[in-house]
Amino acid sequence: MLISKISYNLDDVEVDSKQQLILDELNQIQKKLESKSFLKFFKKLLFIKDKPCLGLYIYGDVGRGKSMLLKKFYNSLKKSSKLYCHFNSFMKALHEAFRDIRKEQFKCQDQLIEAINRVIDPNLPFYKRFIDDYDDFQKDQYLRKKKRNAIKVLCLDEFQVLDSADSMILSRILTYLIQKNIIIVITSNCHPLDLYKDGIQADLFQDFVKDVLLPKCPAIKLKSNKDYREIKSNNKSVDRFFVSNVYYNSELNNIINIITKHKIKQKEIIKVWGREIIINSSYKLHEEDLLFLGSDSNSIPNKALIDINNYKRLAIFTFDELCRSNYSAADYQAICQNFDLIFLLKIPQLQKEDTNEARRLTLFIDEVYENKNALITLSAKIPEEIYPSGTGSKAFLRTISRFKEIQSDEYWQDSKLFK
Repeated sequence: MLISKISYNLDDVEVDSKQQLILDELNQIQKKLESKSFLKFFKKLLFIKDKPCLGLYIYGDVGRGKSMLLKKFYNSLKKSSKLYCHFNSFMKALHEAFRDIRKEQFKCQDQLIEAINRVIDPNLPFYKRFIDDYDDFQKDQYLRKKKRNAIKVLCLDEFQVLDSADSMILSRILTYLIQKNIIIVITSNCHPLDLYKDGIQADLFQDFVKDVLLPKCPAIKLKSNKDYREIKSNNKSVDRFFVSNVYYNSELNNIINIITKHKIKQKEIIKVWGREIIINSSYKLHEEDLLFLGSDSNSIPNKALIDINNYKRLAIFTFDELCRSNYSAADYQAICQNFDLIFLLKIPQLQKEDTNEARRLTLFIDEVYENKNALITLSAKIPEEIYPSGTGSKAFLRTISRFKEIQSDEYWQDSKLFK
C-alpha cells in the first residue's frame, strides 16, 4: 500500500512536492517492513541478504507538516505492531513507570530499561493509554486482541532535548530501542546534531548522534516553503489572542464577565503523582455560553449543546500561576484533560534568563494543542516577541506557531469545547 492512499481522515490532505519527497522515503520503510513473506523466503533461497530496515529522522521548520506525514506513515502500517506518541507523552509515561518501579519491592538490574520495556509493551496499560490518545481507529482492534506482539515501529513526534539530563537519558533510551531492532521514526524542528549543541557535555550527546542515532535513523529535512499553521491562523473571524492595551483588556474582560456572570467560581484540586494542583478559578459552562463563544450558532454541532447534567468546563489562569510554579508536562496534561476552555492571562515578555518559564509555557501550549483545548490568551506581546532570545528560544518557535494555529476558526470549531 502506498502511503499517499491511506485513509483515516488523511486521504483528503494534499501534500506539496517537498512533503512528497518525505512520503517517498517513508513509503520505502513501510514496504520493506511489510513486504510479503514469500519474497523474503525467495531471497533466502538465493542467499540474497536484505539490507537492514532503517528508521528516519525528519526535521524542518515549524508548521511544515512533519506531524501529518508521521501520522500518514503510522496509519499505513497494517501488519507491524506499532506505537505512535507525542514526545512529551512518551517521557511522561516513562517517568510514571520509573516511579512505580522504585516503589516496588521487585528489584531489577536497570530501572530505566525496565521502565522503557513497560512503556512500549502492548500488553501493559501505558500502551492502551497511547492508543486512546492517538489512535481512534485502532481502539477496537486493540480490545479484540488478547495477546499482542512486541512493537516493531516507534513513531515519536516533536522530539526535543532541553537540558543535560534529557541528553543523557535520551541517548540511553534510543540506544536501547535501536539495540532491540525497533524501527524509530522521529520528527523534530532541528537536525539531531543541533538538538543540544551548546549545553553541558554536549560533545557526549553529539557522539551518540553521530555513532548511534544517525546510522539507524538518517536525517532528512522537510524543505517546504509553506507554514501551514500560519495559513490556518489567517483564517479567523474574531480575536482569541489579545495583546495588552486598553481596548483589548476591556474586550477580554467583557468576554470573561459575560461567561462567568451569575456563575459560582469553584476552587478545584487535581492530584498528579500524589501532588496537588490548585485551580483557583473554574466554572461550568452552559449552552448559551457555547452559543456566545461560537459566535454563529449554525457552526456549533448539535452534540456540542449541553444540558444541566453534561456541561463544559472553564479554567482561568494567570501566567504566573501556570509558568512560575514548578509544574511539569504531566501537570499540564492533567489540567488540559480536565477542562475544555482555558483563559491564559498576563503573559509577560520573557527575558533571556527566563528559561524555565519559557519551557513551561512551551509544555503547556503543547498539551493544549494535543488535547484540543479551546484557548483565549492575553499577552503583553505578540507571540513572536514573547521569548525572542535565550536558551530554548529556537524550540519556542513551535510555541509561536501553535499559538497562531490555536487562534484559527478551524482549530476553534474542532476543539473539544464544541465536541
